[in-house]
Amino acid sequence: SVGSGKYSGAALSDFPVLVRLSSATGFAFSDFTTPAAELRFADANGESLDFEIDTWDSASGTALVWVSVPSLSSSTAITAYFAPASGASLPAVSSTAVWTKADYIGVWHFNDADGTSHVDATGNGLTATPRTTAFTKLASAVIGGGFQAAGTGAFLPSEVIKTFADCKTNYTGEAWVNRNGTTANQQILRSGDGWNNGAGLRLNDRIYYGSKNYNQWGGGYPVPSSDWTHLVAAWTDQSGQGYVRMNGAAILTNVARYDSDTDFSAFSLTSRTSGNEPFLGYVDEFRLRRGVSSEDWSRA
Repeated sequence: SVGSGKYSGAALSDFPVLVRLSSATGFAFSDFTTPAAELRFADANGESLDFEIDTWDSASGTALVWVSVPSLSSSTAITAYFAPASGASLPAVSSTAVWTKADYIGVWHFNDADGTSHVDATGNGLTATPRTTAFTKLASAVIGGGFQAAGTGAFLPSEVIKTFADCKTNYTGEAWVNRNGTTANQQILRSGDGWNNGAGLRLNDRIYYGSKNYNQWGGGYPVPSSDWTHLVAAWTDQSGQGYVRMNGAAILTNVARYDSDTDFSAFSLTSRTSGNEPFLGYVDEFRLRRGVSSEDWSRA
């Protein structure tokens, strides 16, 4: 069983929980031939849960698995179990549903090989593709692999988002970042390609949050260099509901809305959509989600 009691906020529906499996705690990797077909998770009622295997390393006896929990609370417990693929029929599960049920538009784990595009785990097809300089895989980041910027011009923009018009009013972006150096204007997330027509989050030595005609700069909140930092930012057309959180703590709250004609024709990860102002450092677990995520959601 996966232990409960570590989460203390309000109940969250369809939350993706990271489960760490280890042979050191008795998980028998040797039992598995095709993990996705033989592994299952269930809640306290015995209901099968959707899951996605992020990493699976039988040799080291470790695995990272995202499990969709119908209701996450302080008393939630789930169970992992094994059944041979050749044995009894197992309940059907979906890896992409882990994210789509939770309203994620795009999720990038950065476990792909060096120099290749990064697959979107939601199944929405938002492949993250390098434009000029190929990125380098970081073998060990916060959660599995990560992305290493190889220097100026190494960035990872996403494809144009064409089918998610509801994101024009409310969306939340989050990522683990590890800033390298103090180069100015390192973009984390951008829509459009100018501060006068888009919205985004960038780093100098501090966090800068912007949206069309309502830019707000986080002048008093330095971002650590050479250390992993979790950033969550929400953009909304509702005045006073946007925010930026760093490592779970609110650093900008009640920020102003953006205009209804803000440019959301394209999102870019770790650069402007033109490719300028690339982020220099490391990135892990980048996500875009519909709506404004609650404080409990972003901290969990």
